[in-house]
Amino acid sequence: MNDLKKSLFVHILLVMNYSTLFPEMLKQVPRLRKEDVCYHYQHNNDNNHTKIYIPSGKRLILWFLTFQGKPYSVLLEFDDRKEAITQCFFQYLSFKVELTSGCGTLIWCTKVDNQFCLNKIIYWMGEKYPHPRCFSHMDDLKYMLENYVHSMHYGSFFTLRLPIMGRGSNVIFEATSLPYDVYTILGATNHQIRLQEYMATFRVQEVDVQKDIYDLICLHKDKNSCYHGHAFVNDLKTSVFLKQLFRPRQKNYENIEFSDDEEERPESTTPKSFLMCCVYLPRQKAWKPYKKSHRSVDFVSKIKFMENKKYESML
Repeated sequence: MNDLKKSLFVHILLVMNYSTLFPEMLKQVPRLRKEDVCYHYQHNNDNNHTKIYIPSGKRLILWFLTFQGKPYSVLLEFDDRKEAITQCFFQYLSFKVELTSGCGTLIWCTKVDNQFCLNKIIYWMGEKYPHPRCFSHMDDLKYMLENYVHSMHYGSFFTLRLPIMGRGSNVIFEATSLPYDVYTILGATNHQIRLQEYMATFRVQEVDVQKDIYDLICLHKDKNSCYHGHAFVNDLKTSVFLKQLFRPRQKNYENIEFSDDEEERPESTTPKSFLMCCVYLPRQKAWKPYKKSHRSVDFVSKIKFMENKKYESML
């Protein structure tokens, strides 16, 4: 990149008194509502079958603004129930000052590991973003990343990205295989499939960790334990997640090298078990472990209701 092009971007590397700066800065935030951090269904005949997988996590708002004549990039934690900002953080970004025009540019985003996933434009260069469809947002966010933001892959700078998109028809199955937890799956009409609607809590109990065999335990109406088949473990992500949970000394998949004749020494005679959110996969008619849970084990009546309800035509 030549010096002229570099001059178009703002590199913010300042030491500031946040306790006095942020309260004054937040007086410039435009009114934010809970509908700003979600999508609403749109009636149209769009034949685009691509799905957008919005990640799960805190509702954050990335704000490009000018304050006291200087451009900033700030991250806001937003409580959509109270429609209030709860926390404010300064973030390092290299960007064009046009993004700070007027009240600035505000984008709903979610933190995924060390990146921020951009989900929806709320304000664009001082103006309320007018387009309701999710793919309009994705197109303009892609244009912004390519033309208004300069990626800096070092130091304190953080990386922006778009949600993962796909055209597969087995969307619940695909959602469980992504490298981040999915909150909702968006279609062209903004129709949403919330992954939470396909989740139930089981006690997942080890049978043979080496072979990825685990029992699913739920509850009878009398609150006694009830076996509900084996967990569906079909990919490296789920296999590694469970092995690290049941065999925590194995730090990552590089040192998980189980051969057919290799035996794991059991740490105790009692099988381990964990409370876990599992996702029901309609096509596979199986439950896939997804993440640890702090909720109580679900009753078999609820689980069978979900299995009967979530048939393929709903996808």
